Amino acid sequence: MYRDILLPTDFSPCANAALHQAVTIAERFQGTVTMLHVVIVHESDPSNLKALMATSSLSYDKIITNAEEMLHTREGMIETPVLIEKVLLRGISSTSEILRYAAEHHPDLIVMGTHGRTGIRRLVMGSVAEKIIRLSSSPVMTVRCGSDGKPLDYPNYRSILLPVDFSKASTKALWTASEIARKYGSKLTLLHVTEAPEFTGYLEGDDLYDDELSSSQIEEAEKTLADFLSKAPLDGIEVYTRVIYGRPGRKIVEFAHKEDIDLIIIPSHGKSGFEKLLMGSNVNKVVHRADCPVLVLKNKE
Repeated sequence: MYRDILLPTDFSPCANAALHQAVTIAERFQGTVTMLHVVIVHESDPSNLKALMATSSLSYDKIITNAEEMLHTREGMIETPVLIEKVLLRGISSTSEILRYAAEHHPDLIVMGTHGRTGIRRLVMGSVAEKIIRLSSSPVMTVRCGSDGKPLDYPNYRSILLPVDFSKASTKALWTASEIARKYGSKLTLLHVTEAPEFTGYLEGDDLYDDELSSSQIEEAEKTLADFLSKAPLDGIEVYTRVIYGRPGRKIVEFAHKEDIDLIIIPSHGKSGFEKLLMGSNVNKVVHRADCPVLVLKNKE
């Protein structure tokens, strides 16, 4: 399932946390991990004299040597017998080089941190993760750090959350979630968030929702969710279902935190048209706000 795992790294704490996740997945699925680092010589300011001087052969060789040493150091952090391959590329954009490499090698999974180093680098890495999720044809797992900058540890996936909207993408995600849950012996919770009526879409706050309307919607969703369970083989898996009312992005994150979820699995898009845009927005919210790793599946229709 996940035999070929790509790990883009900028050597930040979140990238180290992503490496830990990638290795544990590779060990479970008997796969390999490719650590990819992109050297961007001019990324700070192309008009800066020091940046221009970095193009000299001496400075460039030093940059490459340092990057190679960092890759070797990260490889040395691994205590499990997982094959690690190291790739060093140079380009004008981390995103374009990662996407190009992924398009050429078709990894089964891309694992990366949601934030990079401090300051502008932190923002850049977050932006890179967003673009990889949006543009890559491979599924992407995002891993974040705690507020103290230390990696959050979720290696065992004892509890998996699968938000569903009953779309074709959700059906495919159910199959993937069932495979992962079976592999890890995980508890699997299917969550459907019943959204507010369209006319409340510009209002803020769950207190603006109509409780009577939400009750009828939840009852209907529970019936649909029961039928949805038959679309994948779930024998031997501890499965739970929940229906709640509110804004999907917010409610998914709140539920995951409250229920101590170790992994969220979510399709990159749900239904078509306007609902597809909404689902994409919800994915971004979950990726940015969830404490646990988020596995974003690609809907190849």
